[in-house]
Amino acid sequence: MVNTKSQKKRNELDSKNEEKTNSEESSKSKSIKNSIKTEENKNNKKIDYSNVVAIVFAVIVLGLFVFVIYGIKNRAPTQGPALLQEDYNGYTFVKDNAGHWVTIIKTVNGDTEIPFYYHPKQLEDMSYDKKINQLLSLTQKKKGKMTIAFGAELTNPNLPGEGSQTVAAYEIIKVGINVFGMPVETAMIDNINGTNFTLLNCSNSTIDNFIVEMRLGNKSQVYSKGGCAVIEAANLSDTIKLADQFVYKITGILS
Repeated sequence: MVNTKSQKKRNELDSKNEEKTNSEESSKSKSIKNSIKTEENKNNKKIDYSNVVAIVFAVIVLGLFVFVIYGIKNRAPTQGPALLQEDYNGYTFVKDNAGHWVTIIKTVNGDTEIPFYYHPKQLEDMSYDKKINQLLSLTQKKKGKMTIAFGAELTNPNLPGEGSQTVAAYEIIKVGINVFGMPVETAMIDNINGTNFTLLNCSNSTIDNFIVEMRLGNKSQVYSKGGCAVIEAANLSDTIKLADQFVYKITGILS
């Protein structure tokens, strides 16, 4: 009788220990699953975030086309007293109230006022490869197009001067379309996870499609690479300087 009671207690104790063990294992399993799920969510958030940044960036750049075509064409002439006026290489530059340097350039729409962020005198010492002008001239004669291809690093919203790259793109697009009468498209140099942008780089440049790579590098310079142009900026702010220099060079304002 005593043995039976003792055995019964043992069985109850073993049963409780087994339930406790199962409960602990179940908790550990849930914890591991939750950790995996949390990590997956983090990764998904990162991908979604990069997608949003890339898409917003693309929308801003593509939206520039409308502004370029209609903004330049319908730009009101500079009025009122000039804050500053300077002649440079046969062109008269007037500084407007917004701080832009405005000059008149012959475009497909006739003589048109074109605003720039920098005066050509400020950009004389920046590095530039004159071979670019010859390459672009061949594409223009062939009635080809220009494509601005952006490095993925330019979509990073945490870089100082963020937004300068879209302004720089505008500086080039407005002249490509209005002065040279060339179609201008955009692309990415590098792939961004979860996006489906056209990928192009200098290796894709042809006489029918002149590629202009815009990227970050160690030095601010504009140089030719194969049959294309590379606008390489040491920081985002310099992309505007280089874009203005690029435009001044291809229009002959800067010799």
